[in-house]
Amino acid sequence: MLKLSSHNDRLLYDVRADITADPQTIFAELESLDWQYTSGFPKRAFFRPQSKDADPLPENLKFICDSIRNQQKELLTYMYENVMFAEIPWMGVSLEQLLNNTSVYCDLIRDDPGWMTGIHIDHRSAVTVGMIFFEPTDDVKKSTYFYTNESRDKEKRMSCKFGEGWYAANTHRSWHTGGNMGTDVRYSITFSSFLSLPAN
Repeated sequence: MLKLSSHNDRLLYDVRADITADPQTIFAELESLDWQYTSGFPKRAFFRPQSKDADPLPENLKFICDSIRNQQKELLTYMYENVMFAEIPWMGVSLEQLLNNTSVYCDLIRDDPGWMTGIHIDHRSAVTVGMIFFEPTDDVKKSTYFYTNESRDKEKRMSCKFGEGWYAANTHRSWHTGGNMGTDVRYSITFSSFLSLPAN
């Protein structure tokens, strides 16, 4: 489903998804969802298929999300085999431990015009994070931009064209920002491998 190509100086990968449905069909399915806005994100809406209250996903979106979830062990293994990943100070675990102690989340996202995130790294419980877009063109106003530090060094813009996106290890070198500075809605899927931590 997902094909990766890397950037040599960081744990950051271009992603291309093999989506057989045409963009118009996918867009119609996205438009049909019951999007949920929250008070903290007035211009960003979520649809979380794993939520017990969520309606069933339309056929093609379900296939995409299921395929991404089913590929997570392969993606984590691919990331783990990169020598830079093994050098992350907080890791110190075997591949088996990593695979046995991570859960996969796959959310659909609707970003209205004007949505923007500040530069950040993701929550420390996230081991890897990825994003696939459904834009008709690779629009610089709707892209994600990666940097090697909070000062925005070594900028790398990731494609947001239909079926393309990015996959990254969540490290001290994965600072990023992005949003929708365009004039219409931006749709995407985010997928993350989170550490499954025991409750206190």
